[in-house]
Amino acid sequence: MATPTLQNPSRRGTRYLLTLLAAASLLLAGCAPFREGHLPSQCEGDACSYTATEEAWPLAVWPGKTKAEQLGPFVIDLPVTALSDHDAQQVTLYLSNNEAIRVKLVEAEDFDFRGLKNLFASSHYSVRDYADLLFTQKAAGSDPDTELADRYIWRMAMANKQDYFTQGGPLHQTHKQGTTLYWSPVKLGQMTFMGFITSQQTEDKILAVYGYNVPETVFKAILAGIIQKDDNRSL
Repeated sequence: MATPTLQNPSRRGTRYLLTLLAAASLLLAGCAPFREGHLPSQCEGDACSYTATEEAWPLAVWPGKTKAEQLGPFVIDLPVTALSDHDAQQVTLYLSNNEAIRVKLVEAEDFDFRGLKNLFASSHYSVRDYADLLFTQKAAGSDPDTELADRYIWRMAMANKQDYFTQGGPLHQTHKQGTTLYWSPVKLGQMTFMGFITSQQTEDKILAVYGYNVPETVFKAILAGIIQKDDNRSL
């Protein structure tokens, strides 16, 4: 089976968030002084007010057998007939010549903070909170009246909302047994869907899920097939 060429989305939405499509790890520049002037610009446009609506948990329906792959504290069920490549941080599933899904474990060091290091360590927000800010909060109103690091992460999430959700959404979220799924259609190069998976058990790690030219039913099936790892479950 031929594998598709996955191109980096060439939009300003990659200014702050994650360089997830370029490399498995991100080498940040040296730490710059953290001052008020380093805050990202305020979110502008209709997307700044978009928030996710609550949906039913999607069905994880695959024809035939599936196999379990582990990424950090998460387990992903994948169809055994699909071609895939993976390492400790990410799995890419090739469904056809031009359809693919990439799932990546995201930690604090994967964020591009313009050279600022350990920003989450200085903030009340966790990596898990970032997905919630992006999908459930509106940019209207003032920044959080707390630490400067909180304001930076808030502004960054709102700027990403402006950049990623320009198509009008819709944005979705759903909850089940301590796990939350977030997803939305996007148009970033070949990327047509973006999603995040968070767990109440893990605040410093989330999963980012990217769909390339895939129908929504397939993308949601991947989301539904991701669970928090049970230590008693054999892989």
